[in-house]
Amino acid sequence: MSETADKLVNRRDMYMRPLQKRDFFEFRKAAIESTETNYEYLPLGEMFENLNIFEFSKGYASFVEDENFDHWGVFHRNQLVGHIGFSFALGPFGAELLGWVRNGYHGQGIGEISLQTACAIAFNQKMFNYVELRIKQSNKPSRRAAEKAGFTPVLKVGSSTLVGFEP
Repeated sequence: MSETADKLVNRRDMYMRPLQKRDFFEFRKAAIESTETNYEYLPLGEMFENLNIFEFSKGYASFVEDENFDHWGVFHRNQLVGHIGFSFALGPFGAELLGWVRNGYHGQGIGEISLQTACAIAFNQKMFNYVELRIKQSNKPSRRAAEKAGFTPVLKVGSSTLVGFEP
């Protein structure tokens, strides 16, 4: 995985919003471009790699409409540069975040900014009491982003570390 950015991002031009059906083609393009890193660190990579456009479309529609999981796009201007998903955490009143940064945009603090923004959404809009991430020990970029965003390691589970954040 590249630690350097191929495409420079101005942080002032970044924003997050819930993904919508109209984001399908941009999300698919970003996901396919990022298959290698998503496959290495997330169970999503294989899904992105093996689906034809019709299967991907069906999966994306259910993905966006799932009431138990919110999907937010991380945008630089109108370009999708990452994804953050909210689901319920292991404990009560908590959120688990899952996310990735599009290939070509690593090493610019997008993960850190996305996590900080997602925490603000989780606490201020969704009224969660804490936020957790599960990060593989081998995923050094995500571990750095989580630490910079204020998360602290809580528990090691197999090859992953559970990290948490409270307001």
